[in-house]
Amino acid sequence: MLEYRQYKIKEMVEIEPWSAYKLANYFKVEAGDIIKDLELIKRAIRPKKIEMIPATCDGCGFQLKDRIKLKAPTKCPKCKMEAVQDPLLFIK
Repeated sequence: MLEYRQYKIKEMVEIEPWSAYKLANYFKVEAGDIIKDLELIKRAIRPKKIEMIPATCDGCGFQLKDRIKLKAPTKCPKCKMEAVQDPLLFIK
């Protein structure tokens, strides 16, 4: 059974992709709390899955497809620009 915040997160990421850090700001909690909520949501929504749109560099467009962390690196590994968008989560 999902708690209210977890249920609300589930609804939000079903409608559109969100980053874990934007969700944390929205609910005014730490990102670690959102990550724990996402783990519980992941188990509750089976057979559906939480998918991730990889972090992307605003400068060169490079996507960090192999990165599984929910936080973008501080610099793009390709062009070294410091404008990398956080990965986005959605339910598929």
